[in-house]
Amino acid sequence: MSIQKRLIVYFISLLFICGAIIGGVIYLIVPLYTGLREQSAALSALNIIIILILISGALIILCALIYSIATAALVARGVVPPLKALVKLAGEIREGNLDCRVEYVGGDEFEPVFREFDSMREKLRRSLREAADYEENRREMIASLAHDIKTPVTSIRAYAEGLKDGIAKTPEARLRYVETILEKAWMVDGLTNDLFLFSKLDIRQDSLVLEPVSTKDYLRSAFDEAARNGAYTLTYESEGIADENIMINKMAFARVLQNITQNSVGHSRVSNVVIQVYARKRDDKVIIRIADNGVGADDDVCERVFERFYQGDKSRSGSGSGLGLTICRRLIEAMNGKIWARSGAGGGFTVYISLPLSVAG
Repeated sequence: MSIQKRLIVYFISLLFICGAIIGGVIYLIVPLYTGLREQSAALSALNIIIILILISGALIILCALIYSIATAALVARGVVPPLKALVKLAGEIREGNLDCRVEYVGGDEFEPVFREFDSMREKLRRSLREAADYEENRREMIASLAHDIKTPVTSIRAYAEGLKDGIAKTPEARLRYVETILEKAWMVDGLTNDLFLFSKLDIRQDSLVLEPVSTKDYLRSAFDEAARNGAYTLTYESEGIADENIMINKMAFARVLQNITQNSVGHSRVSNVVIQVYARKRDDKVIIRIADNGVGADDDVCERVFERFYQGDKSRSGSGSGLGLTICRRLIEAMNGKIWARSGAGGGFTVYISLPLSVAG
């Protein structure tokens, strides 16, 4: 029973007791009043009534005092223990013990307080655990990125020193040295760009401006452009896509395609990478399937591959930042779409992109 209901019950009970006292006093003292009138004619009826009122009032006050003390004790017994439990729980949380919890089933006003308090504790515990995981992953990412950047920087320095010391004596050798330096410089540029773009997306400073584009024409041109990359072979097919529009940011979508294809080249573990793209309309969405012919990935890796800092194959020696697919997810979600991955039964890694269709313009 709630404390409010208890007080109401106590007050009504007190009223009944006071009424009973008044009735009892009248019932017991009226005969006395009659006797007094017979024995003393000088004692007026008014004085007798005053005496009755004083006696009744004194009894009521005494009863109310006793009942108030008893009521206060009962209420205190229902309030003090929960308050002590809350103070203890708050102290445990202050000391960092977020695994503590207090089970309270009292059916009163304290029960929702304990429930909300425990919910706050659980959310705080999850938040701190996620923050700790994030910090650990961030340190690993920085260490990995520093290693990935150090490798091309070392090559750039070695080839530059070779040019300075005249090791490359022929024009062909010097050109080869310069081309290698440029290649490694572009690699460093790509790594730093990935990190910069991810940091902007992570703190939500980068808002994408979306524009309507023809689904049929844009997807064909975008994947035709991607097919010109000599690092892989890409084919594109579509089904049921007409003149509907999709709301996208062209530069962001091009970055998504670039990151997905680079991921296939870096992790497929085959000499000749083949990427097959298939787009089709489903209800009010367009579904794009991008599949390579690589070794694929386990189901648990497919579920987590878009998480920030996650590396499914920690033994790989790739040259990327490890943020490519995470950036893809952030960009696709900013375009109101969804992205997920699956591994085919016969191998290969497949990325699915779902984008909502809009009214054709």
